[in-house]
Amino acid sequence: MGHGHGHGPGYGHITSGLDAISVHLQVRPGSDSHAVLDRARDLLRDRHHITHATVQVEPTDHTGCKQVLW
Repeated sequence: MGHGHGHGPGYGHITSGLDAISVHLQVRPGSDSHAVLDRARDLLRDRHHITHATVQVEPTDHTGCKQVLW
């Protein structure tokens, strides 16, 4: 699985006892993004007990994210 880096994690509570996270992961071009997504969701569930997650995976050579300023 191609390792990269991530940024912009957003963590919050939907309601009492229900945590959620949003994260953007970058991987090397040609990486298996499906495997990265599955692994990230497994880690969030198994290590942090977070089952509500939005995980965005894209290659490091994609430049669109750098243009977002929010």
